Amino acid sequence: MARLEPITAQACVKHSVFLFLNLYMHCFNLSMFLFVQVLINVVGALGECAQIPANRTTIRKSGGIPSLVNLLTSTNQALLVNVTNAVGACATEPDNMA
Repeated sequence: MARLEPITAQACVKHSVFLFLNLYMHCFNLSMFLFVQVLINVVGALGECAQIPANRTTIRKSGGIPSLVNLLTSTNQALLVNVTNAVGACATEPDNMA
């Protein structure tokens, strides 16, 4: 049996951003309700990951910030809370403000 390597926080963030972007681009494959629920949770996870400085840089380098900002037009309160938490955490990193 192959031994699995532990997943680093940075790898977790990269996978979360990848999942977020793929869900965002392929929402028509899911029911809208399910899509929004998954999106709320993924963005919430990104917000938690963004509490760590290295993860904020990873989110920026993975293209996550523009996609998060685009979600600010949503009318779903839970999604908006998670988006503002994630964007706010990323905004504390000077390099992310460019």
